[in-house]
Amino acid sequence: MNLDFHSLFGNDIDFYTANVYDSCMLLGLSVIEEDSVNSTRIRNVLPTVAEDYIGLTGGCGLDINGDRCVFRTGFYGLSVAETDLWKSIGYLDSTSYQNRK
Repeated sequence: MNLDFHSLFGNDIDFYTANVYDSCMLLGLSVIEEDSVNSTRIRNVLPTVAEDYIGLTGGCGLDINGDRCVFRTGFYGLSVAETDLWKSIGYLDSTSYQNRK
């Protein structure tokens, strides 16, 4: 996937883009599954679709609150130099956090 992305856009897929991709895929797959664009029907089927979906950011299954069971979240810092730029400074992987409980 990254090779195709790089050939089209000239850079690698970053964490933010990978999350947007997974979100769009889950929405699209839910619409296809329900054969409808009715938001209530899509909301009801989305957890089932997400349960089996492994995306660019990993497993996308949801818990009872609608949050990802396994998630990675990025942390960014603002570099104030000649040009302001958000820089990735790390990320949290919930599997390492959940294992410490």
